[in-house]
Amino acid sequence: HIVKEAQEIIHAYRKTMEKTQHELCREEKKIRHAQNGTLGFWRSVCVLSVMAGSCAFGYFMLRVVPSLLEKF
Repeated sequence: HIVKEAQEIIHAYRKTMEKTQHELCREEKKIRHAQNGTLGFWRSVCVLSVMAGSCAFGYFMLRVVPSLLEKF
């Protein structure tokens, strides 16, 4: 009974350590991205893409739609 209980404690400890190690790896990756500036770069690319899409949509609505409506 004592050996089985010890194995369960070891197993629980191992699972806890694996989870902790996984979380540490994820945090380290975030820190590395922040230090390298890659996270900020991709965030800027996304913002600029949304802005370009909005401008294109606005142009379409102001220029193309009225000429299409005149035909009907």
